[in-house]
Amino acid sequence: ARSAVALDALDEHGSAGEAELVGIWLPAAFLGHSCRPNVQYAFLGDLLVCRAARSLASGEELCCSFVSTLQPWHLRTDGLRRGFGLTACTCARCRLEEL
Repeated sequence: ARSAVALDALDEHGSAGEAELVGIWLPAAFLGHSCRPNVQYAFLGDLLVCRAARSLASGEELCCSFVSTLQPWHLRTDGLRRGFGLTACTCARCRLEEL
């Protein structure tokens, strides 16, 4: 059986899924999801670095994408449902593409 942590874990390359080595970065665990993210992250060894992808307004939620933003809406939605248990993404991009 997989643990709940395994569903939200990243390997040393920043990929979710089965890996020998995984880590938990607690501050990054508070990032929300958006298919139009305002934060990009990268790994430098075991250091997770988050950077703003665009100008941010004061108080704006920090969001990364839990799935590839290069995928069409139906594949992103399926990946969010199967990989993270999210029933829907309500970001502006998904609302537009769902029409």
